[in-house]
Amino acid sequence: LTRAFAALLAVVLLTAAVILAFGMPLAWDIRLAARWAAEDGVIEWIQVGLFAGAFALGAQGLTRLPAAGRGTATDLLLTFLFGVLLIGELDLDYRLFGVSVLETPFFVKPQVWLPYKLLAALVIGGVYLAVGAYAFRHRKNVWQEARRLTTEPWGQLFLAGAAIFGFAQLFERQLNRWPALPPHFLEESLELVAAIYFLLAMIERSRSTRE
Repeated sequence: LTRAFAALLAVVLLTAAVILAFGMPLAWDIRLAARWAAEDGVIEWIQVGLFAGAFALGAQGLTRLPAAGRGTATDLLLTFLFGVLLIGELDLDYRLFGVSVLETPFFVKPQVWLPYKLLAALVIGGVYLAVGAYAFRHRKNVWQEARRLTTEPWGQLFLAGAAIFGFAQLFERQLNRWPALPPHFLEESLELVAAIYFLLAMIERSRSTRE
């Protein structure tokens, strides 16, 4: 209980600090806030660093848990999730092809070489199928971990991050049109707070699994 309360208090204080830090440019220089929230801006690259940290901790768990005789299905799903979020923030597909490889235009765009389209379909489809099949095979372990999300500190942190991130994605258009705020500032700030929760969740999970 003490550890859970300490984790919650740390998250609240850190979230307040982030909101304060990114709220100051709005009062000082709204053009600076707009640059921070722009594509390849400060907020986006901080998110990249946070997702990379969460991904690295998840990958570390994949190598550590089998040696301890514990299942890795949940860590595989978490690592996969943070890998997808990291790639999404980096916009690797847009940088390479000018369009998302997860969208139909990629596969119908004449400028994209046909072997690239086939490779993308095989890699993306194969990875998703492999992760899904592994998770289904170890569904008992995944279900046991899922039931503990609300009782363990790492799970509570993860759920908080997922709720904030999901809210930002679900109401992206409305958030981007918020009066008196630069475009994307509110959405990107919420995603940044969610990324902080995710990283803290993986730090706590890594620490608890070591114990």
